[in-house]
Amino acid sequence: MKKRCSSNFFLPVALVATMVCCLLMTTGCMERAPKAIDSLDADTIDMSGKGETNLDSLSQLISQAPMPTAADELFDDFFFNYAANINVQKARTIFPVVYEDNGLEVLIEKKSDWKRESFFIADGYYTIICQTKNQMNLPSDTTVNEVVVQKLSFPDNEVKEWKFQRIRGKWCMRTIDVKELSEEPDHEFLEFYNEFATDTLNQENYLAKYVTFTGPDPDEEFSTLEGDIMREQWPMFKPWLPQNVFYCIRYGKQKNLNSDKRYFLIRGISNGIQTDLVFMRKGNSWALIKVEA
Repeated sequence: MKKRCSSNFFLPVALVATMVCCLLMTTGCMERAPKAIDSLDADTIDMSGKGETNLDSLSQLISQAPMPTAADELFDDFFFNYAANINVQKARTIFPVVYEDNGLEVLIEKKSDWKRESFFIADGYYTIICQTKNQMNLPSDTTVNEVVVQKLSFPDNEVKEWKFQRIRGKWCMRTIDVKELSEEPDHEFLEFYNEFATDTLNQENYLAKYVTFTGPDPDEEFSTLEGDIMREQWPMFKPWLPQNVFYCIRYGKQKNLNSDKRYFLIRGISNGIQTDLVFMRKGNSWALIKVEA
């Protein structure tokens, strides 16, 4: 493999979004009149005990800093505030919220019934799945007006979706949907990916003969390796992979599902994780062909 020395560090994407969006919107959705959002204290930050201190500090930063109007230009700038602040959630959710969960109807009729959903803030990472390379640019595309945040739970065979739409220039959470994994249009790839991530004993069988790799050199600090790795080298270079239960953000409408490639992006929140995996369809299955870590 070719070795390249690098002095660059990955700057966490979510932290960049946080710094860009400094925060809280003062108007609600649809045609409601502008309404001031109450200030927050530390009690509004419920990290469920799983987040580390830096995540707690990041969430407090999001909830306490004033947010510029420009935060509605990009979904990420809006969403990290929505996830961290219950007042933003109440102001930017269209009520009533009605959905079915395990055959039971759930009704959230008004703001006072809403409980804060922290999404992936406590996990410290989220994923993005693209069908084409061009879709990787959608998070920075200001023309995107529809986004779905998914919680994928493979043990439960369930997908929970929060559907967001930009209405009259402001992002709002419109609906929640809970469905079986088989009802997700991209379920075949998702089921393959989770099997790939969890089946560590047979993981090498899901690799192309040679995997293009760019990432940290395990033998030399602050150096980057570039080149092709063989299957037997995979244990030395494989990155950390989300599995079983994780969140995914899908920007715009799902399309190109017949594409023979999937770009699986892992984005960390203040922990330095930034990994891109590229899979290619091989007959009736998929194989990993490229890693950038």
